[in-house]
Parts: sequence; structure tokens; C-alpha cells
Amino acid sequence: MKPDPKNPNRMNDDDKARMKKSLAEFGDLSGIVINRRTDMLVGGHQRADVLADGVLKIKDLPKPEPDGTVARGYLEVDDKKYTVRVVDWDETKAHAALLAANRFGRVGHDDSESLISLIDELKDNGYDFDLTGFDTDSLAKLKCVIESVKERVISEKAPPSMTWVLIGIPTKHYHLIYDHVQAIEEVDETFCEVTANA
Repeated sequence: MKPDPKNPNRMNDDDKARMKKSLAEFGDLSGIVINRRTDMLVGGHQRADVLADGVLKIKDLPKPEPDGTVARGYLEVDDKKYTVRVVDWDETKAHAALLAANRFGRVGHDDSESLISLIDELKDNGYDFDLTGFDTDSLAKLKCVIESVKERVISEKAPPSMTWVLIGIPTKHYHLIYDHVQAIEEVDETFCEVTANA
């Protein structure tokens, strides 16, 4: 499986390790997951809500799978099928899986510039912007943040061509730093000015 280099989503190694552990325990929670024992959803609450007028078609498996899956099927809406998995878990495990389903959907973070570039590419090709899940306001805010960061970087002053150092030392101790002053004057394009006051 080859990752798409244009995917703006990033996830650190620790979160990937947690996700791998969660997948081994609960299986894939990204679709609609129903707990047979409680007859409640574990994952896919929002999907199930927007697809509420669908027809549920489920078929029991010959034997339960190691992750607790006991049936598979789909929710049919307008001649389209959306995957459904049925598990048989106690309430504690179901609630842990519910948290995992919600959490791992949000753990990664988007590289803002890559995200905007990809969305702009889709818009330029006439793709329906609403299908990405972003609205105009959220994209405008994201662009605003990026532009303000760029402005801060651009507006930073160029480093000065000369750095001035003012050192005060009692005249009676000047002999202690005299050799250092001479060494500084030997550096190319550098000069030292020594003044004394009473």
C-alpha cells in the first residue's frame, strides 16, 4: 500500500503505536460498528445519523472473530452500501472502543500548507468543495493563520551588518583585557574604539 504524498495528515510514532494496539484489540472502528449485546453503536454515530433512513442488512458469521466481530453487513441508502460490523462486547469494552473510535479520528494533525494546496487543487478542477468536509469559513481561517505566520517571517529585520559591544572596565584593570582588545582588532572588518573617562 503506497501512501499518497499529498496527504496532509501527519501522526507521530507514539500515536501510531497506540493505534496499532487499538486495532489489534477492537478491529477497524472507522465504519459503523454496532454492539449486539447492548444494541447500541460503538463507532460511526455521525454516519448512522446522516444515513438514518437506510435499510440495515446483516449476516451472522459462522463463528466470532478474535476481535469480537459476530456479524457483518451494510446499511443501504439510495442504492449505496455502507459497511457495518456487529460485535459482541461487554459495556466496558464497548465504551473503551467508542473512545478509541472518536480519538483516532482526531489524533493526526494536518500540515496546513499541504491541506490548503490540496483543497485549492480540487477547487481548481471543479470538484464539489463541500465533499471535502470543509466549509468556506474554516478554509478562510486556515489561510489567514498561514498568511499571518508568513508575514511575521517576512517582516523580521535582516541581521545587522555590525554588532556593537560596550564593555565597561575600571581603568586600573584595563591591562587585564588589553590582549583581547588587540585580538579583536585583528578580525577582518572589525575595529575597536577605546575611550576612558575620569
